[in-house]
Amino acid sequence: MQLKQLVLPALALSGSALGSPTPAKRADEKVGYLSVYWTTDDESVYFALSDNDDPLGFAAINGGKAVVSPTLGTKAVRDTSIIAGQGNNAGKYWIIGTDLNIDDVSFITES
Repeated sequence: MQLKQLVLPALALSGSALGSPTPAKRADEKVGYLSVYWTTDDESVYFALSDNDDPLGFAAINGGKAVVSPTLGTKAVRDTSIIAGQGNNAGKYWIIGTDLNIDDVSFITES
């Protein structure tokens, strides 16, 4: 009798939990995650966009061509990042990177 008193309420609770509908995803104007990256081939800036809300499934955009090709400094960029604005700059984003062409820079100075 005690087993029946324990099992029946447990079954009733599990059935109601399993039958509950999953809330639908909220409709949003955002289409995915943006990734900014560089390659060692030309050290320019490239973009890739995720497949909707899948942060692991990225595809290159702009036809796989560079979005930014540096023309100043060492004419190369590395270590790119996207930085979100804070405070008065909320809603703005900046892309930053290191001005460095590793093949053309010497870290040894001559005396």
